[in-house]
Amino acid sequence: MDMRCLIAIVLLLLSTSSTYAKYPLLVGVSTYEHVRLNETQLKFPEEDAKAIATLLEDSGYEVKLLIGKQATRHAIRDALVEIAKTGGADDVLALGFFGHGVQYGESFVVDRSVDQTSLW
Repeated sequence: MDMRCLIAIVLLLLSTSSTYAKYPLLVGVSTYEHVRLNETQLKFPEEDAKAIATLLEDSGYEVKLLIGKQATRHAIRDALVEIAKTGGADDVLALGFFGHGVQYGESFVVDRSVDQTSLW
């Protein structure tokens, strides 16, 4: 993972005002259900997500971490809905995604369970 992304996530959470609640949601996917996405093997996305989660937890944050088989579209959506229900209008959501992305007109991150027909 690009070290700039790690630094940006950590700085965002550590630098925002303490009067706002901060909700870090970290998603790490190394292996995908769709075989074609595994052609370019990513070695450390899940480990990167865990490392950032540990850093944030050690700083007092309650982190939602979805890695490997947990990182499905439904689980990510459910986590976002839960944060939306819990959080206030001025609170901060930091979403860290560690894994593949695709470009199909626009850029998209890819959850573990993505359907092949939605990619190509």
